[in-house]
Amino acid sequence: MPLLLNNIAIFFAVSFLNLNLNNLMEKKSRYRYIAGSFLYYIISFFYLFYMHKINSTLNIMIAISAYLVIMYFIAGRNLFLSLYEYVYIMVISLFAQMIALTIYINVFGNTLEEFSSSILANLGYPFVLFICYLLAYKLFGKRVFGFRDFIFTRYRKIISFTGIYVFLLALWLIWTADIWTSIVIINGKNSLTYTIFISIITIFFTIIGIYLVHSLVSIRRESILIEESAATDALTGVLTRKYGLEYLKGRLKKNTEKLLVCFADINNLKLINDSLGHTLGDVMICQIASELKSVLNESEKIIRMGGDEFLLIFEDRSLQETDILMQQILINLEQKKPEILDKYNVSFSYGIAEAKVNGNNRSIEELLKWADKKMYENKMNRSSRKKMITGEIE
Repeated sequence: MPLLLNNIAIFFAVSFLNLNLNNLMEKKSRYRYIAGSFLYYIISFFYLFYMHKINSTLNIMIAISAYLVIMYFIAGRNLFLSLYEYVYIMVISLFAQMIALTIYINVFGNTLEEFSSSILANLGYPFVLFICYLLAYKLFGKRVFGFRDFIFTRYRKIISFTGIYVFLLALWLIWTADIWTSIVIINGKNSLTYTIFISIITIFFTIIGIYLVHSLVSIRRESILIEESAATDALTGVLTRKYGLEYLKGRLKKNTEKLLVCFADINNLKLINDSLGHTLGDVMICQIASELKSVLNESEKIIRMGGDEFLLIFEDRSLQETDILMQQILINLEQKKPEILDKYNVSFSYGIAEAKVNGNNRSIEELLKWADKKMYENKMNRSSRKKMITGEIE
């Protein structure tokens, strides 16, 4: 019983670390994940305790299968995510076992045969495992799981199919290797025919798997290119109105504490189009869009709302900071404008609005309406042809 409680306590602690790596935000998802992990550790411990004499290869197959099934039905986890996580845990577990064995044999002077039956080893190994897992969590855990989530988000269906296929192929190889070992080592029979047969089947299934995955990846890449081209404005490279507003809706649902939008309308664009042609008008649009993009961080976006209108989404900036930033952009535009536009005022009018006012969240319609109103007031109050326009904030 002490060994059971010891192992469950350590593995339960590991599950809590995995909980953070998986970025499960909803309480229900977190509880289901903990319940699934706890159930798996209890079942696996009792299974290994009573069935330890069963073939080790079969134990591995049963353990992996049990984890995937339990996490799928209890925690609602995707099979690929669970398989990736299981491999991550097993790699660290093997490394911890090597360290524990080294200490047990070289420091305490015991033998390898005594390790599995030693109370000291059974008590010490889970703690070594936890230390190794804690170090992995601190050093590279988030990057490893972040890479997994990035790949899964981008190629979800393909990854799920690949994960299941690789899992089945791995089980096939483990099973055939075990049979081959028993034939050669235990029975001492000639295994050449069996080896050739198994190799041909394995290579055949591997080639089919590679072909299917390659085909699915190619289809998905084409789909992503189509989606990205539809989401990106061809002239400026910023988000289109449709996809940009969808992104803004999503951000408003998640965080409105320090979210601002800025409506920017290019001044003198019609004058330049009529005087110098639409080609130079496009040059002016691109220059302004480029200058606007240069000040945004990764979480901030710019949307082309129409021919001469842009909407900027800012996060974690105050009204004053945003206003100063927009003023600096106007200064930069005037300094960098092409010689052919030297006689024209390359600028824009802008209005800024907060997503949250007096503790109340604005809807996307109210937010855009208020920003547009401030921008329009700014444009009407100051002549954009004679001097640089400065935006007004609420």
